[in-house]
Order: sequence, then structure tokens, then C-alpha cells
Amino acid sequence: MTSLYKRFFDQSLELLATANSSGYFVELNPAWESTLGFSRDELRTKPFVDFVHPDDKDATLHEAARLFQGELTVRFENRYQHKDGTYRWLEWVARVSTEDGLIFACARDITRAKQALADSAEALAQRNRLTALADNTSDFIGIADLEGRAVYVNRAGMQLYGTPGQSWEGMKIADFHPPSFFQRLSEVAIPHAAQHGTWSGESQLQRVDGVVLSVSQVVVAMRDERGALLGFETIMRDVSEIEQYKKLEHELRTQQASLTELVRTMSTPIIPITDQIVVMPLIGSMDHQRAEQFLESALRGAEVSRARFVILDITGLRHIDTSVAGTLIKVAAALGLLGTRVVLTGIRAELAQTLVGLGISLNNIMTHSTLQGGIAYALNSLGQVLGQSTQRASASAKLRT
Repeated sequence: MTSLYKRFFDQSLELLATANSSGYFVELNPAWESTLGFSRDELRTKPFVDFVHPDDKDATLHEAARLFQGELTVRFENRYQHKDGTYRWLEWVARVSTEDGLIFACARDITRAKQALADSAEALAQRNRLTALADNTSDFIGIADLEGRAVYVNRAGMQLYGTPGQSWEGMKIADFHPPSFFQRLSEVAIPHAAQHGTWSGESQLQRVDGVVLSVSQVVVAMRDERGALLGFETIMRDVSEIEQYKKLEHELRTQQASLTELVRTMSTPIIPITDQIVVMPLIGSMDHQRAEQFLESALRGAEVSRARFVILDITGLRHIDTSVAGTLIKVAAALGLLGTRVVLTGIRAELAQTLVGLGISLNNIMTHSTLQGGIAYALNSLGQVLGQSTQRASASAKLRT
């Protein structure tokens, strides 16, 4: 290898490698060490397929066979193990040299792009769920940006406005209110919501035909994770029927509170399995603030649902540190005081090591490696309790007779 080619080989940010027909790496550039954590000598000690994720091994071997049949590899993806036990997504281009039978390959780490795609898919799924909720309510629900442009209006909103089936694109907040009330909305309601989070009160909606309806309205400020103002959400309900005004206003406030709570707790949903079993899946990353929110949500959810079993599924957590582990134990202890049994599912080696390092005992918490196992355990336990209650009731009846 000439000096210039060696410099290119050593300085490349891409993962460059050669491998022989026995399935071992021969030459590797330094980028491999920074990407996977293994030294180049460690990567040469065993067949490269041993570093591949078990689910990708068959496809990798098949692709290697294609190479030795004279075909080219273009944009083949698989996962390689990092020294810390995690996996990195790699995208490959490769060919086999006819001179010496070596595989010449170049790989790129696309892990971040894969994760971003997965996060985008989850965000889209959540947005679709919220949109479905909004589209199936009878109230006007709308979202506007800071310039007052409509970002979303549900079907009921367009029907109330008098244009059912038409698009809201290109409309502004001012289009839905008479000029006199829009001035009040701009000068009072929106600034109040921006400062305090919400505004609610009597309002007016002007239909496309000019008819003005009395409505009860709530305006909610939308902010990002850093607290920056993004725009405003609104809910409006027609209260033209005076005799129903108080009842409708009460229902609207309840719905607004429920929707606000839904947005706030979206990252830690409470999913009922039965009337006595609920699941709380933890997904993504968890910091101190979210951990405290999770503790609050778990206690409130258990109290409201009166669940006898709460299954905490941590399969989707990306990282678990001592703070998160401590919070899980606190949640279990607090739920125990409410008479609720906790089942922890999705236990991984990382969490087990953290708990051992903290000296924390899981004696009072039932653990299962999978969510399915946790649900099966809870259902079986409830069946035993109900069976014992039935036997005691039967025995009591016999004594009375």
C-alpha cells in the first residue's frame, strides 16, 4: 500500500475493510475502532459474522455468497455488535477481487438515521391517534401557529363553521370570529393563555354565512420541551341553547382538562388490560423530570382505576441509570401502599446490574422478562384470588344452612 493510499485508508471516516473467503477480516481502518469499540486485532480474531446481530446473520451470509458469485453489494444493511453490547446499523457496498479472492468493502454507520426514522414513525403514530380522537368529537378543535394561521381544524369544526367536507388550509383565526370579538381574543385571551397556559370563557364563532354563534371556548398555549411558544390550541362548543349552557360549559372544561392531561401524560400512557390490570409502558429516554411525572401518573392511575396489578414495562427504555432505577423502586413501594401489586417486565442485564450496584432488593416486586409473561402472571393471580373467594363464600353458605 503506497503512502498516499495508506493515508486515505487511515483517515477515512467510512469503515473500510478486506475479508477473506474464510469469513475473517484481513485489513481494517481505524474508523472501526471508534465505531464499534473493539480493537482491530479483536475484530480479526473470529469470523466477522460472529459480530453480526443474530437476526441478520442469515442475510449477511447470503450476501457474502452472492459476492463470491461475482455480484456486487450495494446498500446492504445489517447490525454489528458494539463492545458495550449494543448494536450499530451499517450500510455496505462491497465486491470481490478476482485477483486474490478478497472482499473489498466500505460500510457507513447509519444508526442515527435508523433511530430518527423510528422516532418519526412513532411521532406520526401518536399524531394520528390524537387526530382520530379530535375528528370523532362533536366540538370545534383547532390549532394555529404564532402568525394566526390555521394548522388544523377537525371535521366538527368545519361543520360548525358551515363548510363541512371543505379544507381549512389557508384560513386564519380571524376567519372564525366576528371582528369585534377577534379583537378581544387577540388582546385578552391569547396573551393570557401565553402567560398562564390557558384561557377559557364565553366566546363567539362567526359562520361562513355570517351567523354568529355563542360558544364556550378554551385556548391552550402549546410549547416545546424547552418551553418555547409554538402556537395555540382551541376548543369551542356551541352554547346557543341557553338552558343547556351550564351543563355544556362544565363538560367542556372537563374535556379540556382531559385533553390537557392526555398531552401531558402521552409519554407514559396507562393501558387497561382488564378492570383490575393496567400496563404502563416506558418508551424512549427518562430524565429526572419525567421520572417524577411517571411516579405521579402511576399513583394517580392506580388510584383512579383501582387496579390490583400495575405492570411496568421497561422494554422500550433506551437507558437506565441509578436515578431511574431508584424511581422504579419508589413507584413500586408507593403503589404497594395503595394495595396494588407491581409486576416489572422487560428486565435487561443493564437494569439488573444497576439494581445490584445500588443494593436494591426486588423481593417485593414480581419480575418477568417479557410483557406477555407479566400479563399472564397477573391474570393467573387474579384467577386464584377469585377462586379462593368463591370457595370461602360457598363454605360460609353451607355453615348457614
